[in-house]
Amino acid sequence: MQLRVKCGHLELTQVGQSTALFYGYVAGDIFQFPQEVANHARQQNGPGLRDIRFKDLNGDGIIYQDDQTFIGSPKPKLTYGFNFGAIIKTSI
Repeated sequence: MQLRVKCGHLELTQVGQSTALFYGYVAGDIFQFPQEVANHARQQNGPGLRDIRFKDLNGDGIIYQDDQTFIGSPKPKLTYGFNFGAIIKTSI
């Protein structure tokens, strides 16, 4: 397993996965009410209103390193291009 930070993004390469996948916490929603903050799994830095609510993937009630997973690829699924050419005939 190879872990590297590039331009502020965390990328992970692991056997059986594509290369250089983004690795981190899965964002669920935004905390909108104080009751949501109080009832959610404990996150680092003590979340507040309008903070991101990360998903507790392992269900232990604490958002920590074990809750990180592969969250996407920097590679596009589709690339395309468009070319246009024209020939103009003039008579003199």
